[in-house]
Amino acid sequence: RRPRPGWGSTSRWGRRGAGRARVGEGAPPTTNLHPLPARLRQLKYPTDAERATSTTRFRGRNEFCDAVLSVVLQEAGGHGPGGGSPPTGRSGGGRRVIFSTFDPDCATLLSLKQPRHPVFFLTNGGTECFADPRMNSLDAALEFAASSNLQGVVAQASTVLPRLDAVVAAAHAHGLHLFTWGAANNDARAYAAQRAAGVDGVISDDVAGHCRAAGKTASHFEGGGGDAVAGAAAA
Repeated sequence: RRPRPGWGSTSRWGRRGAGRARVGEGAPPTTNLHPLPARLRQLKYPTDAERATSTTRFRGRNEFCDAVLSVVLQEAGGHGPGGGSPPTGRSGGGRRVIFSTFDPDCATLLSLKQPRHPVFFLTNGGTECFADPRMNSLDAALEFAASSNLQGVVAQASTVLPRLDAVVAAAHAHGLHLFTWGAANNDARAYAAQRAAGVDGVISDDVAGHCRAAGKTASHFEGGGGDAVAGAAAA
């Protein structure tokens, strides 16, 4: 299953620890994301075009993010919006959370309102056209995430694979973690290529198959070394 703009869903992701070897000219991110599995909490907020054609009354982004953070941080052992420690993805209660969203303004708000959990910007990489230019290309997504002090980008795999090494190098040069999603990640060759190139996380519906191919039994990235296993499939 793939993440999409809209409302509601939760995924499980693997996360990488710091220390991956240099890829191209881009150094790996320095943020030490905990290597054990984490809950990806995806905030789905409608685009302005969707809001304009909908009869539903939507809350503003600020109120929406506050409501989500109040619940998630309380359940994860955090302290609510405005408090916490540097982003490791691990809360005081032991639950590991990564926030993600296709909405760039929600991503900025999530990052500003809490420093405890990493925030990743989801992108279609230009496969769909939106009014907001930050949503219209992979390069724009990387620039936005870096300028907004986010911890990474989750890109559609089909937009990463044609220039895999260059995208990984660009993401790491920005100090960002690079995750990918999409149907292409169910292909063992695509997964292996991303693993070799230094992609930091792969979301796939065939985690068991990738684990078998890699000779692993755990469905998470292992920090420190080069060996890794695909992140867990969407719930």
